[in-house]
Amino acid sequence: MAIPLIESHHLSEKVNKTLFPLICIDGENYWLMTTELSSVPVEAIGEVIADPGEYADKIKNAINLMFWGI
Repeated sequence: MAIPLIESHHLSEKVNKTLFPLICIDGENYWLMTTELSSVPVEAIGEVIADPGEYADKIKNAINLMFWGI
């Protein structure tokens, strides 16, 4: 499963920050586009650019909100 990112300046600051958490990679801010969650073949995934582990709780909360409303 993969969740795409979008540069922070492309979305309003008014977005639901639980559903679309803001994460930082190499000093740049990105919104996690949780509603675009999809399965992706391993062959289509490129090299690792960051470890999002520090955002694990935010990512879990976004997925919970999307699927279960909590």
